[in-house]
Amino acid sequence: GQTPLFIASYRGHSTIVEILVNANADVNMANNEDKTPISRASQRGHSTIVEMLVNANADVNIADNEGETPLYFVSRAGYSTIVEMLVNANADVNIADDEGETPLYMASREGHSTIVEMLVNANADVNLADNEGKTPLYMASREGHSTIMEMLVNAKADVNMADNEGKTPLYMASREGHSNIVEMLLNANADVNIADNECKTPLYMARREGQSTIEEMLVNANAEVNFEDSEGETQLYMASCEGHSTIVEMLVNANVDVNFADNGRTSLFIASYRGYSSIVEMLVSANADVNIANNGDTTPLSMASQRGHSTIVEMLVNANADVNIADNEGETPLYIASRDGHLTIVEMLVNANADVNMADNEDKTPLSRASQREHSTIVEMLVNANADVNIADNEGETPLYFASRAGYSAIVEMLVKANADVNIADDEGETPLYMASREGHSTIVEMLVNANADVNMADNEDKTPLSKASQRGHSSIVEMLVNANADVNIADNEGESPLYFSSRAGHSTIVEMLVKANADVNIADDEGETPLYMASREGHSTIVEMLLNANADVNMADNEGKTPLYMASREGHSTIVEMLVNANADVNIADNEGKTPLYMASREGHSTILEMLVNANMDVNITDNEV
Repeated sequence: GQTPLFIASYRGHSTIVEILVNANADVNMANNEDKTPISRASQRGHSTIVEMLVNANADVNIADNEGETPLYFVSRAGYSTIVEMLVNANADVNIADDEGETPLYMASREGHSTIVEMLVNANADVNLADNEGKTPLYMASREGHSTIMEMLVNAKADVNMADNEGKTPLYMASREGHSNIVEMLLNANADVNIADNECKTPLYMARREGQSTIEEMLVNANAEVNFEDSEGETQLYMASCEGHSTIVEMLVNANVDVNFADNGRTSLFIASYRGYSSIVEMLVSANADVNIANNGDTTPLSMASQRGHSTIVEMLVNANADVNIADNEGETPLYIASRDGHLTIVEMLVNANADVNMADNEDKTPLSRASQREHSTIVEMLVNANADVNIADNEGETPLYFASRAGYSAIVEMLVKANADVNIADDEGETPLYMASREGHSTIVEMLVNANADVNMADNEDKTPLSKASQRGHSSIVEMLVNANADVNIADNEGESPLYFSSRAGHSTIVEMLVKANADVNIADDEGETPLYMASREGHSTIVEMLLNANADVNMADNEGKTPLYMASREGHSTIVEMLVNANADVNIADNEGKTPLYMASREGHSTILEMLVNANMDVNITDNEV
């Protein structure tokens, strides 16, 4: 409940307050929140009313249900006249609210220097901290109130008192960039090396926030430059990571440990990775170890090579970096530069006697990687540096294999001229010629054939280059291979010949070439399916005609007794049925279940074919084997 005096005090009606006080109104009667008339008048800045209530013996120390006294309210709001009244009325200057915040704390936070002076003179405890451990000095330092900070220091405030997270006034001033306060605290002998709960020091915070002036102050005040935070990062590492060359120079001059590693990564490592050449130069000049590797065995030189930082690579090479150190995947700087196409760096490393044949954990060499990625100039450079063109990886794949498969004809030409073995096959038995034939790279096929590649060398499934070219429809390649005396009748391990593949796929031009090259038109696969069978089933009438003209056996059935006529009748290819009937196909041959071509045409509803078969004197009464 609110009394008339409470409301009048809150509203600022001084005449009414005077009347009520003279009528003996209870000056200390509080509302439901334990706020008294003097609390409300103080909160609203009604100094005349506060004076009346004080003179009427109002209790100046009654706190509300949040622990806030009249002095708390006016100290926070900056009502210095009322503060003076309350202090003179013996208000307790050290009563804190439920958050532990005192009047001095609030005045220091809000920047009310006159009030701070009053409270200090009234013997306020300058070191009383709130529930989070924050003192008045902490708050003034954080907020940048230098005048207040000076008062508190002169009043013997503890400059090293940290909050619950370990943050000191110097930490906060350094983080927020208040250089004048940092200077005051240092002059007051603040400890520059107190770290917070995450091991972050004032120097760390100044560096993180880019406060270079403050960093210089702290370094000059003997801040520990090699201090590492909870993540293992030092000042030098972070400055190198972010490219702050001025700070790096300052730290180097302060004799920082240039070889300190963060989880295996030195400052030189991170600067090399990020491409900060001026920092790399400083660190190298400060005798940083150029060969310290990270936890993955990657050196600064490897990182610079990967990122294409040629200036840094040159610096590191000149500083005697080991050009042949490999990471835990076996990748050397030369390997990485060759793979990623950094020509200038490859040249530097080759000139620095990098091992051109050093392979990774998969046995891939720099030449393999350059060939695989179509870095032709790098391939040329490596070949000229006597790279072994025939080293195969752990899957048996050579540089020539990669280039042939991908269609990089310029690289194939280089490798062939460098005496690459054109017949080395991978673990699947696939040669460069096989891959070029499969992928349709006719220029490369021609190069390889001219280099005496074995045109009949088959893969592990007995498929030859001619088989793959026939299957994929690469007619110009088929022609080259046939002219190079490729065996047109070699079948794979399922009995499928080049003619079989081209007949099934409908590549009529290739079928014509193979037939002219004396391909056996009656070779059947393991299922008993001939080229004619496949062409009849798939509806390739032009090919059926070619095969019939080449004396293909029209009645040769598969392992289930199905003939070409049976398949054409089932699939509804009437033109082919007519061709086969005219070629004297036996219309009455039944499959292993007793089903004839007529049966299949009837079942599938192919009336035109049914009529053809009847006219060819087919026995319409033949039954199948079903009971």
